[in-house]
Amino acid sequence: MAILYELLETHRTSALVLLGVSVFFFARQATKSKAGPPFAGTWSSDFLSVYIYGCFKFVKYARSMLDDGYSKFPDTPFRVPAPTSTKIIIPPKFVKELRNYPDSKLSFNAAIYDILGLKRVELQSLGEDNTPHQKMTRSQLTANLAKLIAPMLDESKYAFQVEIGSAKEWKAVPLHSTIVHIIARTSSRVTVGEEICRNEDWLRASTGFSKDIFDNAFCMFLFPSFMRPLAVFLLPFRRRIRCQRMESRKILGPTYTQRLADTEAGKPRVEDVFGWMVANALPKQRNINDLVDYHLALSLGAIQVPASTLVSIIYDLAARPEYIEPIREEIIQAVTEDGGQINMSTLAKLMKMDSFMKESQRFNAVLTSFSRKALQSFHLSDGTHIPAGSILGASAVSVHFDPKYYENPDEFDGFRFYKMRQQKDAINKHLFVSVSPTEINFGYGAHACPGRFFVANKIKVLLVRMLMKYDFKYPEGESRPRNIMLGDATLTNTTRNLMMKERVDAPKWDFL
Repeated sequence: MAILYELLETHRTSALVLLGVSVFFFARQATKSKAGPPFAGTWSSDFLSVYIYGCFKFVKYARSMLDDGYSKFPDTPFRVPAPTSTKIIIPPKFVKELRNYPDSKLSFNAAIYDILGLKRVELQSLGEDNTPHQKMTRSQLTANLAKLIAPMLDESKYAFQVEIGSAKEWKAVPLHSTIVHIIARTSSRVTVGEEICRNEDWLRASTGFSKDIFDNAFCMFLFPSFMRPLAVFLLPFRRRIRCQRMESRKILGPTYTQRLADTEAGKPRVEDVFGWMVANALPKQRNINDLVDYHLALSLGAIQVPASTLVSIIYDLAARPEYIEPIREEIIQAVTEDGGQINMSTLAKLMKMDSFMKESQRFNAVLTSFSRKALQSFHLSDGTHIPAGSILGASAVSVHFDPKYYENPDEFDGFRFYKMRQQKDAINKHLFVSVSPTEINFGYGAHACPGRFFVANKIKVLLVRMLMKYDFKYPEGESRPRNIMLGDATLTNTTRNLMMKERVDAPKWDFL
């Protein structure tokens, strides 16, 4: 929240005026939101209670509000009053109904465009449907997953050496920032190649871009929509994002210039992310500025979110060390069976690891998923009217803690999904990457996260190194840090250290 203090100290008068006007317009907007599905919790048209309930209460108590609505309206949509509008929450049966609605009617990209406030940071091109980076991720990136494991292994080895260094004795490691940098380096080996991935300017630009996009989106929600064009100039994110884009054009621009020239000359396509991006771009998108923006957009799903996921997994392992040895034994068996190497087959054999990852995600993921924006009004099959402009979502947290779907849902069982997969005809179900109406952390339907397979492989590669190369524990007297809840976002603690030490009995595998 340091940015709020910066805002008040640097622009105190302007900030106070904005805050006062925001109070009025938040309440006014909330009182207009009377038509539609019922609200979760109590609702009043009183000025002050609407403002407090509609803005601050959701920011602090979103989990209880979502659970309240899910309990009262298990089979019908309901609304929660988000800071500047309302969000319609749909139950699992409608997730299945809506999954195949056309983008012209119910749009994922339009929802993300609004949620992230991309217009205010001059990234309108990322709000279009079927952008080159999305098409590339669905097709070429996923089709080449097997070929990407070796470079990720190689770069992760270098990344751990650079970011953690020698750890012959116990040393305190700032876990979140370290994992962000390791993820950025490992991802960049795939997205920009060996020549650029160790460029420190690129690493700063790509990690800063993804962080500032999310930070700007949260801060913008503190203001009503009509004030955001002014508010964006009071915050540093727009300027920083512009600088990151300019720096990225300097670094990636020459490669894209050459690839575009080669395409015009009819030369064979180079099979890497640059070549795939150009191949998937429409003629109007084949310019340096847009292509670099699309390339940067890959970092939104490839750095901050996987980093938070991996940090949560490591936090949970350190809090439950009884799971570490069984997973290590599974790794040793899988790698030995595959001749001391790691490939797609090896990662698929890590079923206990996959289960622990999924259980950690169940406890630590965002509260809502399956975000969509209604581009036209329509009715659900039960007759519920969905007005044009509505933002829809599903309460992932409520579904994932529903005893109807998960036995003893409040109990952390790291091998829950491993045991579920032992049931008849379930070997290919309940995976970390699985999506269904009751598994929606990665969305569902046509816009289920296409990069989840790449993310899963990347996390497994890094966990293999973390578990086999190091012992780790919390500092003396400390335990797992609590997540920070802001609205429907679940934020991992970014300030805690983890004690790490190289294992003297680590396997002598070449890739380790």
